[in-house]
Parts: sequence; C-alpha cells; structure tokens
Amino acid sequence: MGTMIDKFEGIILNSARRIITAGVFILLLGMIWNFFGGSLNIADGANVERGDRYDMPTFQEPQFEGLQADSEMKSDEEAAPEETISPVERDYKKELDAMASDMAPLYISLRGWNDDAKEEIRKYLSKEVARAAYGTLNKKQRDDWVDGAVDYLDDFSDYMVDKYDINKPKPISADKKLPSVEDGIMNRPLSAYENQADALYDNHADEASDAAATASRNNEKGMGQLMNVGYAIGAMILLILILLIFKAENSLRRSADSMEKS
Repeated sequence: MGTMIDKFEGIILNSARRIITAGVFILLLGMIWNFFGGSLNIADGANVERGDRYDMPTFQEPQFEGLQADSEMKSDEEAAPEETISPVERDYKKELDAMASDMAPLYISLRGWNDDAKEEIRKYLSKEVARAAYGTLNKKQRDDWVDGAVDYLDDFSDYMVDKYDINKPKPISADKKLPSVEDGIMNRPLSAYENQADALYDNHADEASDAAATASRNNEKGMGQLMNVGYAIGAMILLILILLIFKAENSLRRSADSMEKS
C-alpha cells in the first residue's frame, strides 16, 4: 500500500512540475505580448492633429439656388491708412495680386467699374483674407487656405469669362443681369469659399478630436498591459520558486532512496 501511495505521489509531483513549467511558459509568452503591445499603445499618438493640413474647397459650377446676394462690394470703398505693412500684405502679396487680376475684368465688364477695379478689389480681398485666415489656422493651414482661395477665384473667373464672353485682357462694360448665385459671389467673392472652408475645418477638427480620444484610450490600455506584465513577472517568479521546491524535494527523495538501497 505504501509503495502504491509513493508511486501516486511521484506521479502527482511530476505532473505538478510539468503543469508549473507549462504555466511559466504561457506566462512568459503573455508577458512578451503585453510588453510589446503595451509599449506600442503607450507610444501611440493621434494620427490626425488639429494643426495638420486638410483639404480646401474648390469652385463648382453654380446650381442657381440656395445663395442670395449679400451687400454689394463697392468700388469706392476706402481702406484705412496703414503705417506699416500688414501681415497679409507681407505674407500673401503675390496671391492677392493674382486674385485681384482674376476678378477685376468681371467687375469692369459686369458691374461697370473703372480701370481702378483691380486696386479696389485687392483692398477688399486683403481685408477678407486677414479676417478669415488669421487667428485659428497655423502657417501651413493658412498657406493652403490662401492658395485654395486663389484657385477658387481663378476657376470662378474662368467660368464667368466663358459664360458671358468677357474679353479678359480688355474688358468692356456690359449690362447683364446675373443669377442670384453668381451675383452673391460677385458681391462677396470669398464668402462661399470661406463658408465651405470653415465646414471642412470643423470636420478636420472633429477628426482630430476623435483621433486624440482614440490615442488616449490606447495609452490607458497600454498602461494596463504593462501592469499585467508586472503581475505576470510576480506570478512567474512564484511559480519558479514552487518548481524549485518540487525539484529540491525530488532530489532529496532520490538521495534518500539511493541511501536506503546502499
């Protein structure tokens, strides 16, 4: 009976050692997985940030609905005297010149403005760009905003020149009744563009907020994973100590058996 119990005890001890060894191996794999996964999650950052660039609106052929004419831009509007060069003039002089050159023939031909139209339009556009593009946007976003405005007004100008057969190099005043959509853009050339750009910025800001929230959740998850690694290390050390105790007990048992036989 004692021999059977000894054999059964030996089976239990051998099985326990194997189970503990397998447990240590599984813990080691889990620890490695959580360590690398947690490290990556802690290092994770938002893939979209509020300061990143985003798409700007492009001119689309008007559908003649939904946009009403605003207060008209006057050709005799006087700009306040400036003692120093304004930021918008310093940063976007060429862009303002390009926009004014594109729009001036339209005002001369369709609104009967005189040859000073380019300078008057330029004053207006300078104020609008300074108001709309400075403040919220960073330098790269502002550059994109202004470049997009240049392209927008260039496309609008080409559309109007083709539609109303305007002689762009030498425009001649013509009495034409414009649809409300076109009239609204002529009254405030950057209004529609600004509204669309604001909507795109809002979408971009929402994406940035969602990305930041996702990154924050990943960071918290990573901290939890690294804590699990710490727990796994503690459990693995405990299992190894138990395994060593079993091995020591097994060695003592074999030594005792050898001494009895001798």
